[in-house]
Amino acid sequence: MTVRSTSQQRWHERRRAVSARLLPILFGANLSVSERLQQQRVLKQRLLSMACVVAVGLIAWIPIDLQTLPTTSALQLLSLRLALALAVLLLAWIAQRTPRLSPVIAIALFIGLQAIGFAWMESEIPNNADPLLRLGYGLFPFIIAAQIAVFPLPLAVTLALSMPAVGLLLLPAWQGPFAPELSLYGSAWLLLLIIVISSWAGASQLLLLLLDLLRARNDAAHDGLTGLANRRSAMTRLTTEIAQAQRRRQPLALLALDLDRFKQVNDVYGHAAGDRVLIEFAATLRANLRLGDLGARTGGEEFIAVLPQTDRDAAAIVAERIRAQCADLPVSSDDGRVIRFSVSIGVALLDGRDSSASLLARADSALYQAKRDGRNRVTFAGNWSG
Repeated sequence: MTVRSTSQQRWHERRRAVSARLLPILFGANLSVSERLQQQRVLKQRLLSMACVVAVGLIAWIPIDLQTLPTTSALQLLSLRLALALAVLLLAWIAQRTPRLSPVIAIALFIGLQAIGFAWMESEIPNNADPLLRLGYGLFPFIIAAQIAVFPLPLAVTLALSMPAVGLLLLPAWQGPFAPELSLYGSAWLLLLIIVISSWAGASQLLLLLLDLLRARNDAAHDGLTGLANRRSAMTRLTTEIAQAQRRRQPLALLALDLDRFKQVNDVYGHAAGDRVLIEFAATLRANLRLGDLGARTGGEEFIAVLPQTDRDAAAIVAERIRAQCADLPVSSDDGRVIRFSVSIGVALLDGRDSSASLLARADSALYQAKRDGRNRVTFAGNWSG
């Protein structure tokens, strides 16, 4: 079989799989267009929700300031709180209405606005203010760090967004006696813990988002009964493999497979038994394919297999092995009876002038010839005739 070393191919496949999982989680790289669009949609929705929560929290604290602070300080803080609440809501609204505005940039501005606003508020708190009030204001860095947990973002981005919270903690105002029992060292450890949890939560959300998209794409591209690719995804893959094989001057084989007299299986043993035969056949087909090959269900009992880098001799070995294993494979019906089935296979080898349609037509023609010649056999197609 004219293929790359199986172990080398599997190593490359595993490396690509690991990169595909880790890079989006760590750095946001390798996201497809659909994945990035879905992530941006979720980020903008979360930003709007969080902006509303922050705005409500800012306004809800105003009565506490009015009761515990001198009138002048309380009124200054009231104006700051209203301005910050309006600013974060306006930012979230703009992010929703402006497709070109990156949601990550909008979130960074959202965090930055709060850091500036909270630092300004803290500077307006008198030194002799109630300790509990100062403790409440001292929680601002931790509040900012905790907010980041709601956004499905990669670790690197989450850590970068946490820097304003760290900056707040390092300001002289937060190193004062707002919480004597909590030293700067203890505060730093608490903030670090919250940042780590927020980063983990954001990366976990991103992973779940990507898995949901992958599951949706997988469902759309695969046959629900057998788990093989469906016709549309198989034809797309076949077109890609043909173009690559022709560009690199490499062989490619296409197998068209059809279960013989499958209608009789359904009629005699029932459709549940027929489904079991299809599932067992799909498992046999899959077991005889390499990592780079593709098996697909294109109709009721019709299948194809795309074999890149496979010449005539190698294709004959694969096709004959599938045929022989199916002929020897017993499948049990619901009532315990043994079902035997066979498969006819047509094989077409890629010609330099082939398209996906012509290659499939030649494989189908060879399959029909196998049926006419008595079924349960492998037949090769003739050369491309235009």
